[in-house]
Amino acid sequence: MVLAEGGDPLAERYRLHDAVESRRAAAEYVKYVQRLGLEPLDPAEISELDRTHTQLLQRFGKTFGEQYGWASDHLGLRRATFADIELAAAVDHLRPYYRMASHNVHANPKGAFFRLGILGELDMMLAGASNYGLADPGQSTAISLVHVNVALAMSSLIFDGLVMMKLALQLSDAIAESFVRVQHQLEGEELAQSDS
Repeated sequence: MVLAEGGDPLAERYRLHDAVESRRAAAEYVKYVQRLGLEPLDPAEISELDRTHTQLLQRFGKTFGEQYGWASDHLGLRRATFADIELAAAVDHLRPYYRMASHNVHANPKGAFFRLGILGELDMMLAGASNYGLADPGQSTAISLVHVNVALAMSSLIFDGLVMMKLALQLSDAIAESFVRVQHQLEGEELAQSDS
């Protein structure tokens, strides 16, 4: 949504920022190449990455070399973060759902004790897939897909695009309702089993 708002100039920065990320990845590779027992990168390749990086910083400024440097000028920030981009896209209110879904993926203390896919307060580890706990991530995925499609449709507003946006919103609502219905059904089945 931020890219759609920024138009072609911001899209160009985003595309060109791939060179900044490639240089950062190459620097990490070089740092650990011996410990990993891998082949070193071709010095000519590293020189080309450095040259391109320097040209981009000369063109867009020093902030372009930061992790989200493609967005810094557009957002009026010296160093943009992903949270800043979320705020600019007006989706910052969805961060709690992202954080909740991330607990079991990233190694943090919350992830050791919070289990999105386990119903109730069971003190156990989840091994394998689970049908439970998909309501919030499923709804969030549907919302994100609508946001992406609306941003794409806004680039060429024609009647068909407006119809598509309206249908996408209706489909998102139906998806959300389905996820919640299944979640409630699973909870009801679990409750019935525990009462037996």
